[in-house]
Amino acid sequence: MARLHLVVAAVVLACAVSQAFACESAMSLIEQAEGLRLCEYVDTTGHRTVCYGFNLDAYGAAQKVEAVGGNFNNVYNGGCLNQTQCADLLYMEVKVASQGEQA
Repeated sequence: MARLHLVVAAVVLACAVSQAFACESAMSLIEQAEGLRLCEYVDTTGHRTVCYGFNLDAYGAAQKVEAVGGNFNNVYNGGCLNQTQCADLLYMEVKVASQGEQA
């Protein structure tokens, strides 16, 4: 029985590590493809955007910006976030997307 618990623990750990690697790979790919803009800009589809292509017009954007310590109204109207806040936004978006894949 103890051996079974060790095998289950190893499988859970392996899944967590592979998921973390996939998350890091996705983040790296997005960072390279999108590029980083700390201040608000209008993207090619006409949406106000910041950081690594974070859509400020999307549902829940205000709460997410506030969750990383930004002032949504300021950012939406031409303001900026710092690099750490942008990285945190990207991490949240990739995490949500990866959880949606598993569902």
